[in-house]
Amino acid sequence: MFFVFKGKKGVILAVLSAFALTALTAVIISFCFSQGKEKSEYSFDLNQTSGTGGFLAQFDLEYDSQKSKRQLTLPQKDDELFCSYADFQSKLGLNVLKFAGKRVEERYLKLKNKTEKAQSLYAVMYIYKERVIAVHLTTLEQDSELLPITAFV
Repeated sequence: MFFVFKGKKGVILAVLSAFALTALTAVIISFCFSQGKEKSEYSFDLNQTSGTGGFLAQFDLEYDSQKSKRQLTLPQKDDELFCSYADFQSKLGLNVLKFAGKRVEERYLKLKNKTEKAQSLYAVMYIYKERVIAVHLTTLEQDSELLPITAFV
């Protein structure tokens, strides 16, 4: 569709129309590309949160002390228990399955927070290259359920 603009007003109208069309196209393209991105209000980069204490603070959790730290290799994608854990983590927007078979750091962190029954609470973090790739809360009691990191937010 082409329009013929005559005179000075026509040129101004043509420039404004081109500008408006360009701006509209940019907004549409930006909207389309932003829809596919993972959205999260939290930062999982430990460098951006000033370490584990800052990371936990995003979830209204207070860091007390680190109880253990070790290196381990995550299971493969076909491991049923690992897939179940990945589903649990996906609710927070994390995709731990893409790290299957990789060597990661596991940290157990004691928190100052307590459960409703006044039980001690721990955060278990899995870190790959200073990025939290999975995290949950636990009381460390046998048969206790894993809690999402957002349980206190």
